[in-house]
Amino acid sequence: CSSTKRTARSRTSGEKRFDFLLMAPSSQSVEPPQNPGRFSALARHACRQGHSAFYQRVPRLAEELRIRHANGTFTRWLDILKNTDVLVLDDWGLLGMDAHTRTDLLEMIDDRAGRKATIITSQLPIEHWHEWIGDATVADAMLDRIMQNHHRLTLTGESLRKAKPSQNKEENRG
Repeated sequence: CSSTKRTARSRTSGEKRFDFLLMAPSSQSVEPPQNPGRFSALARHACRQGHSAFYQRVPRLAEELRIRHANGTFTRWLDILKNTDVLVLDDWGLLGMDAHTRTDLLEMIDDRAGRKATIITSQLPIEHWHEWIGDATVADAMLDRIMQNHHRLTLTGESLRKAKPSQNKEENRG
């Protein structure tokens, strides 16, 4: 998994705000990440604990899906994701979604709902997700499955993109 930093800034306070939504069977507990800017670390941590995990940035999902449909691996990939213990969908709602991506994403979420943990990170407030999904029927179905059994954490604080001056000077010298 590649590690990325994801932050959101409030236009008024200068603090970042990030929704961390875990859709998991009720028997699973939830703990917020120690470093909320590194959600791929959640997938790596799950692997270290003996669980299978997959990390996917949602803006790149459409390309991944097109490739898998074209080379005939889509159905197999859906089966793999269905049985993966932890799926991290990062940057949910960052860019628009086409109709094919929307229906494929619904399939992914439907396969996992109530069975496996799905972590969704978003800078887009949940109340705007329906509009972002775009198709009212698909949005209703998708959000019904996501919101049915979830834990929501809203993370705030300083941006992780702000480099500490002493760190940058030391890195430039070395």
